[in-house]
Amino acid sequence: MADSLSHCFPAFVVATHNLADTFKVMGQPEKACNWLCHAHQKLSLVLCHPNEKIRHLVLHHHHKTYFELVKFAQMSADFPELITRINHVLSDHPHKTQLLH
Repeated sequence: MADSLSHCFPAFVVATHNLADTFKVMGQPEKACNWLCHAHQKLSLVLCHPNEKIRHLVLHHHHKTYFELVKFAQMSADFPELITRINHVLSDHPHKTQLLH
């Protein structure tokens, strides 16, 4: 199972980031933010999986979604409600200790 997931996690993250980029280009930052948050939340759930190998596989991709959310927030200073949403998503995971302002 872990072997097949090693291909699924990167595909999920890339597809989500591509979709978010598409919404940004279309001038729909709320939808872009929703997709980035959704991906990060789903990967956060997998970090609690009982199989250590699966948790290890998802960790790298979880970091990618985290940094993509940080980057998105930095570019979205005109949308404080999106930054609030991102802060909420990032604070839901115990490994995240710093919020964006």
